[in-house]
Amino acid sequence: MEQTKLKQLITAAKKAEAQRQYSAAVIAWEQAYLLEPSHHLQWKLFRVLHATGQDQKAQELVKDDYAAYFQKKEEGQLLLQVLLANQEFICYRQLLQEHQLRTATNLAAVEFQEQFFRQLEGSLIKQRRQEVLECVTFPLARQVELVGQLKHLPLQEFREFLRILALNPYFHPLLKATLLEEAVKLAETKLIKVSFYGKVRDFYPSQAVTINALPIRQQLQDQLLQQAPELLDEALASIGAEINLFVALVYPFTEEVIGDPHLWIQIILERQGYLKKRQTLEKDLKAVKVGNWLDEFSHLLSLFNL
Repeated sequence: MEQTKLKQLITAAKKAEAQRQYSAAVIAWEQAYLLEPSHHLQWKLFRVLHATGQDQKAQELVKDDYAAYFQKKEEGQLLLQVLLANQEFICYRQLLQEHQLRTATNLAAVEFQEQFFRQLEGSLIKQRRQEVLECVTFPLARQVELVGQLKHLPLQEFREFLRILALNPYFHPLLKATLLEEAVKLAETKLIKVSFYGKVRDFYPSQAVTINALPIRQQLQDQLLQQAPELLDEALASIGAEINLFVALVYPFTEEVIGDPHLWIQIILERQGYLKKRQTLEKDLKAVKVGNWLDEFSHLLSLFNL
């Protein structure tokens, strides 16, 4: 029954496209995609959404599948067009970097749109600059929103505001890590000064990896499975998610801070009552240091009500 319905919808969608009835085509492709959520049908829907000027909806449709769109040149180029239409300048540049598409044509396209944006939205850029300077006085929810808005700015302004926030000692470390990771995805080569828990550190994004790609993150997850194999999946998932937040809170210097994943997991499990507390650890300077970091993390995460 579903296959018959699917074939009818595909036929109707193709007919509507041939007759340039794109609104009808969108409806038919949407219904077909709901019946069979394949990349092929997603691409068909993505195309007609773009053709009808629904670029925001088109991007939302494929936001978790960007990599799949660079398997074919036509699909990748249309995705890039949609991102530019949505003023996703930073994401556009990151995808050029990731998929080795930094051609003169692609770079010229984004530079043209960025210049047009500056001419059209000069007052918005001034507003964002002021917000960046004052953001630590804002509610944390507004700071989170601001970080997302910075990705819609041209590269030059994004770099400027990133450097301001990276050096702000009061800007939340998790939000700072988010912005620094964006610089890593851009493969930025210039030095960024980072205020990191009371010290100013040097950071070169092009020499770093993203948070998920950090070896220490996987080592911590491996240690969790080794030290607590009896935990239920739900508990493992909860602790694993918490560990990922800890990793991000000290990014991009995570490897230096954590150092010994076995000790960190041991103390985390002891604190949560999954391992019996050892008296020897109470006198261990390394253990005390880990405990201090965990206390700091708990405080920082409590600001998000996590």
